[in-house]
Amino acid sequence: MTVSLLVPTFNRSDFVIRLLGYYRDHQFPGQLLIGDSSVGEHAERIQAAIAQLNGQVQVVYRAYPGLKAAACLRELSRLVVTPYAAFLPDDDLYVPEALERGIRFLEAHPDYSAAHGTGLLLKLEGTGAYGTVRSAFPYGLDALEQERASDRLLAHLSHYTVIPYSVRRTGQFRESLEFDPPIPDASFALELFPSSLLAIHGKVKKLDGLFVMHQRYTQQKLLPDHTEWMTSPQWLPSYEMFQERLTVALARQDGISREEAVSVVEYAFWQYVANCLQMWQRRTGTSMSTTRWARLRAFGARQPFLKAAWVAVRRWVPGRQEPELFLPELSRRSSRYHAQFMEFVRVMSAPSVLQQPTATDARPALIGAGTR
Repeated sequence: MTVSLLVPTFNRSDFVIRLLGYYRDHQFPGQLLIGDSSVGEHAERIQAAIAQLNGQVQVVYRAYPGLKAAACLRELSRLVVTPYAAFLPDDDLYVPEALERGIRFLEAHPDYSAAHGTGLLLKLEGTGAYGTVRSAFPYGLDALEQERASDRLLAHLSHYTVIPYSVRRTGQFRESLEFDPPIPDASFALELFPSSLLAIHGKVKKLDGLFVMHQRYTQQKLLPDHTEWMTSPQWLPSYEMFQERLTVALARQDGISREEAVSVVEYAFWQYVANCLQMWQRRTGTSMSTTRWARLRAFGARQPFLKAAWVAVRRWVPGRQEPELFLPELSRRSSRYHAQFMEFVRVMSAPSVLQQPTATDARPALIGAGTR
């Protein structure tokens, strides 16, 4: 056992039970650490499912009623006894063989702080843990292989991807969470600070092969949107803590002055904010050209022929990566990702035998033809 997967969860027992069934079926040799902030029926269902595993998967369960995700993850990190660890949101699934590939790479390359592979984003019909796969897209995971920590931090925050979803050395994993006092804002504490510190600690490798599946659905909102985030009263004190801790880490890693480290951290962060605001503007813009384009897309979505043509063309639009990760390609046996994709389809198509189906669970084991 060399890796632990840390799973904070709150009132989402279907997703946790799905995850348990997946890793049981794959005879996962690592450890699952579940930090459960649920109360009532959800907590009871998760505990019952763990009992049904009969030790087929090594699970450590801790009840943390009312604890938020970042604090829950910090508590779980203190329980890790393996040399490697990874943060696993309850609606995601790592490919076990890909985790092993990442660990072997890190063991051979001490100048790297993390390793991952290709990410896949799936959307189901409906909003729950089970259903027909409706669409598939690439899920952003990039490499950071610059020699200097300053260059890696700038590259990461200028072109942000979710590198926290990687396998990491446990000591560095804990360091990204053990801050006193804790950062109050969830976006800084759960994602921005850990990912930025990860970039400072060392290079990040992207290996060949499917690494993680992330599910997208309408009711999902682990973190606030950009405008809600930046207008929160917790934003400024959280940013100040974020900046100070990264400044100290960057100055130490690169052997530079505090003043130089401050300027790098500030510039990199405001590059990130600028990109966030641009994405928000594109999503909510009301210019004439934007409005006309939105109307055209809405019209096209109502025309089956035009919709099918757009689906076929947009996989090859410049700037889009890895066309093999769209649904039609994944469904073909010739795809190098097909076998692992079908495993995700299987586990998401029907409730696990670890649970009794609820009224919202029953869905056919099919792959949908749509892509949005």
